[in-house]
Amino acid sequence: PHHVKEKLKKSNCDAFMIARGCLRNPFIFLESLDTSESTKNSFFKGSDYWEIIQRLYDYTNDTYENERTRLVQLRKLIVWFAAGFARSAKFRGSMFSSKTLDDSMKIAEDYYLSLGDTNKKINFDEVFMTSGHG
Repeated sequence: PHHVKEKLKKSNCDAFMIARGCLRNPFIFLESLDTSESTKNSFFKGSDYWEIIQRLYDYTNDTYENERTRLVQLRKLIVWFAAGFARSAKFRGSMFSSKTLDDSMKIAEDYYLSLGDTNKKINFDEVFMTSGHG
């Protein structure tokens, strides 16, 4: 989000394509519109991410008939969202060892709600997903 703000200030552009940034931060659009200078860390909490995951679960169920496809599609997004949160590596391991969508959702719920007021810390200077993941 801070890169968007910087580039909007320095250019004559009305908008920028955000692309893969929203895969690890679905709130990047809102944060890019924030006028404060403090967007190096997300101000959204684990419970906010859990709310997004629940919506994605519903959308995924409406979109894909096959449960395995729903599991794969939803699980990868849930794991990407964890980037920058505490204990994310352990969480990713738990997610990828789960065999069912219900198990994955329970693991995600426990993880994201356990984060409390922990801030997400993303190094926006590091390149994200450079080798065609997804």
